[in-house]
Amino acid sequence: MVACPECGHTGSLGEFAYVSPAYEAGPASLRRCPACGELFVVDPLETEEEGASSPLPWGLSDVWGRKFNGKKREV
Repeated sequence: MVACPECGHTGSLGEFAYVSPAYEAGPASLRRCPACGELFVVDPLETEEEGASSPLPWGLSDVWGRKFNGKKREV
């Protein structure tokens, strides 16, 4: 969740409009608050998004590690 330092409006990172990179290098970006219009710097690596913690690494599904031999045929 991201919170505006001026008015205190909180929401997901997607609710705050992206304006530009905050620095020449790095993930920090300049965002605009939808409630008051104030500009502030947000580092997306420091924000905690809901549902971000998962017991499995990215890209793994429930079929990971299973062996598939094809359809069973009657002989």
